[in-house]
Amino acid sequence: MTTLTVHIKNKKLEKAVKAVLDALGLSYQEEKSSNQNPSPSGDTWFLDPENLAQLDKGIAEIKAGKAVPYTAELKKELFGE
Repeated sequence: MTTLTVHIKNKKLEKAVKAVLDALGLSYQEEKSSNQNPSPSGDTWFLDPENLAQLDKGIAEIKAGKAVPYTAELKKELFGE
């Protein structure tokens, strides 16, 4: 017997894979991942812990008031455009 692990990105694809497995008479076992991707599109960027740490750092900086809004005036001041 061979075991395959398939990572399915969305519900529509999950339904299709299950239908194919059922049609072929293959058994399968579902395991829900504890690390659910928060991206509605299933973007794998959100699965990388380094990316999430960078995102958390940015959110903390915003909450601490360290962020500056990027306005047309700031763009002109920084880049002379």
